[in-house]
Amino acid sequence: MTVCPEGNYWTDCQAKVLSVTELPPPVQNQDKDKEQDQTNLRPKQVSVVLDRTVMHAQGGGQPTDIGTITSTGTMSTNHHNEEEIVQWQLQVEKVFMDRASGVTTHTGVLDLVPNSSAVDRDKNSTVVPSSMWRRGTAVHVQVDVERRRLLSECHTAGHVVDAALAMCGLFWKPSKAYHFLEGPYVEYQVSNGGSTADASLLLPQLQTAFAQLLQQDWPTQIQLLSQEEALVLCNPCLSSSLSSTTTTTTVARSGAAPPPPIPPPGFLWYDDMEVFCSPHLGNRVRVVTVAGFSCPCGGTHVSNTRQLAAAGAADAAATDGQSPSSSRQPQPTTRHWKIVGMKRGKKGVVRIKYGYEEIMQEE
Repeated sequence: MTVCPEGNYWTDCQAKVLSVTELPPPVQNQDKDKEQDQTNLRPKQVSVVLDRTVMHAQGGGQPTDIGTITSTGTMSTNHHNEEEIVQWQLQVEKVFMDRASGVTTHTGVLDLVPNSSAVDRDKNSTVVPSSMWRRGTAVHVQVDVERRRLLSECHTAGHVVDAALAMCGLFWKPSKAYHFLEGPYVEYQVSNGGSTADASLLLPQLQTAFAQLLQQDWPTQIQLLSQEEALVLCNPCLSSSLSSTTTTTTVARSGAAPPPPIPPPGFLWYDDMEVFCSPHLGNRVRVVTVAGFSCPCGGTHVSNTRQLAAAGAADAAATDGQSPSSSRQPQPTTRHWKIVGMKRGKKGVVRIKYGYEEIMQEE
């Protein structure tokens, strides 16, 4: 099963079903389902595994993608067993991946597409939704584009927080990231050589650095590396360059990435790359570089830091969400991301909060 790691901006693809499992209905709906057991065409809660997908599974601090998986087929829709063309659609509510196997599962409600010719749900039909999807059934996967765009902005903004810290000479180790839209933040461990300056003094510096990084239009790069290569790239003090034999997948739009910040000698942001290896990627490590700061990451991102600023978002390329077969994305809303707060916790932990504000565009 392929998760299309090279398709950071892909929002749709063609795929084939590998398996479909019908899930038990919620407890509160079981009595209602018993009353409707003569209507076999009612919606079904299912989990589906495909041979490939562009949907991002929840993990690494980023929420799940949502969207649809659709197929077209024929079925008997009346007493005369006449075949009619119908569409089935899974409203994907959650996507998750088993890290050991690399298998990605999509869960949601499978039902007839509205306005389908069989939408009258003939009670004498013996067809159930799960029977329409068997191994090998061709389907179309479509991500909710606007939600993907917003989550990608949120995740990239979290990485800019990392770069802003380094830009201010604060070499703190990231310990936790929460890239959900409800109060996103990044936590850092500052007990080992980190500054303990007053947050009221540091916050304005970080906010200024963050804003500068957005305006500098630094390209995002995504690379698939060996553990050794990833260790070097994510810890600049080890080496200033990678081997020329590095195998990479890059999504930077143009120009070379700026030089990464150099921490004190011997300082390592990430010292164990084995925990970031992905079996489905050939035990390589996916490294994302945002604003010159590189770290292991499996999430989705925008193509440059300027797209997190109001002007950059308005000018963002309409092709950012396209796969070779996808239609053009709607223009992204104008959001301006920024650091909004800083909180010192226990045991040398500092939480930096970030978010966005909507900017009204002039007509």
